[in-house]
Amino acid sequence: MIGTQAWVAKLASALAATLIVVMLFALLRWVQKQTATLKPVIPYLGAAIAALNLQMWFFGRMGYSDMLLNLCISGSLISFFVAYSQPEKPKAQRFWYLVMFLALGAGLLTKGPIAAVLPGLIIGIFLLLSRQLRVIWREIPWGWGLLLTGAIAVPWYWQIIQLHGAAFTDAFFGFHNVQRFTRVVNQHSGPWYYHFLILLPGLLPWSVALPSAIVQTCRRPFHTAPRIEQLGQFGLIWFAVVMGFFTIAS
Repeated sequence: MIGTQAWVAKLASALAATLIVVMLFALLRWVQKQTATLKPVIPYLGAAIAALNLQMWFFGRMGYSDMLLNLCISGSLISFFVAYSQPEKPKAQRFWYLVMFLALGAGLLTKGPIAAVLPGLIIGIFLLLSRQLRVIWREIPWGWGLLLTGAIAVPWYWQIIQLHGAAFTDAFFGFHNVQRFTRVVNQHSGPWYYHFLILLPGLLPWSVALPSAIVQTCRRPFHTAPRIEQLGQFGLIWFAVVMGFFTIAS
């Protein structure tokens, strides 16, 4: 409808990258208004860090599905934290939990199970460390949430499996998910520290401050702090799980 030019192929990635920056700014702005722990400059600084780095520029200009997947994962995790931070507002909390499930469904359509695996690991580890797992398990509207995720993702998977059967399941789930994690495919090999080497130049100039930020976040109180003040720890776990997951992958 809008042609087959190169910019059209890159449009989804560019829009996804832009929305990630906007969502991060909105989250930090909301937290900054709710608590005195963040300075007014933090939302702008956080958005600048997300927008002005080499990796965001690269993937935001490529016709890959990676940035769209990043948007879905970011949307689900940001929605979770907004819901998690409002135990005193059950209606708002329920709404944002459902937004989380909506983003999970969109992620499953974008690139498969990884869109649910990564947020699940991040949220699970965060809740274990914050000692909130049982409480949050009861807060999350699992029934409506899973129904929403299924309504988004299942119809497409059902139809494509009906059309292609084992050819699709073997290629998509077997090769593009399991084999890509457990063995080297398409000659994409590298040392275990590959992603750390990519992170340092890819996040410049902000990667210079990353070690100090990690140390400071680890020093802050965690499970005794109000939920909304646990954003730093949530971000650190988000970072660590993603780095660890792809470091373990073959």
